Amino acid sequence: AYCLKHQEGIEAAISFLIGGMFFIQLASLNALLAFFNILPIRPLDGSKILEWKPWFWFFLQVTSIALLFAAG
Repeated sequence: AYCLKHQEGIEAAISFLIGGMFFIQLASLNALLAFFNILPIRPLDGSKILEWKPWFWFFLQVTSIALLFAAG
């Protein structure tokens, strides 16, 4: 019985990876990191981009929010 449960777990893990859910979760995490990194908080890149070109910061912020909704 243990061997059968173990085999089912392996098959579930493989289908999770091959089925694309892994990549969807990875894309969601990437979108979240992009959104967090572009926030205009001093140690993050968002504050530097905001000082450099405010219109470009706005473009990146809107793009990261769109990616969050698309990946979520």
